[in-house]
Order: sequence, then C-alpha cells, then structure tokens
Amino acid sequence: MNYYDFFNSLIRMGFDDAFICPHSEQTNCNCRKPKKGLIEQAHRKYNFQNKQSIIIGDRFSSDIQLAQNCQILGIHVATGKFEPQYFIDNQNQQKKNIITVQNLESAVNYVLSN
Repeated sequence: MNYYDFFNSLIRMGFDDAFICPHSEQTNCNCRKPKKGLIEQAHRKYNFQNKQSIIIGDRFSSDIQLAQNCQILGIHVATGKFEPQYFIDNQNQQKKNIITVQNLESAVNYVLSN
C-alpha cells in the first residue's frame, strides 16, 4: 500500500489526521521513525504536549523507540514483526511508559478508557 492509500484508509477509519513518512529507508530523512520529524510536524500543526499524547505502533525499533525518544506513551500492538532485541517484560514496559496489546482494537479500547 502506498503512502496516499494508507493515509486515506486511516482517514476513512475515523482518524482526524495522520503523520506518515512517505520516504524509503534509504532516503535517511528526518521524518523516518525513530527520528523525531513526524512529531515535529505534528507539533507545528497542533501545538500539543507530548505527555498528553500516544504513539501506537507494531514495531519496537521504530514506533516504540520514537515514543521513547519523545517521552510519549507507546502502545505496542503485538501483531507486528517480533524483534527479540527489543523485548522487555511487562513490568519493565510499564516503567518505560510502554503498554503492549494484542491488536489495534485493544489499543483503541485502552485509549478510550484512559
């Protein structure tokens, strides 16, 4: 799925907005996770505080590392690629401001209930 199709699918699902890097890994751009470029774009548009934000993703090496880099709550959806070098147990995840859920629906339910 290309950038535009993915963005539009998120909007159709009910998201108000989404920040997605359209570049390949080889580009080494500032918006490729876990670099902070996407968060900086969102800050310019919405002027929010990180402590009031959540990053939901299925990869520790990019999504959850970005959350950690920005001190944002990270919700790890365990349907993604298993990355054993990033595996930490649930108790340590809570200390690091990471929540792990089994699917995207569980992530949404967590956000709506907290």
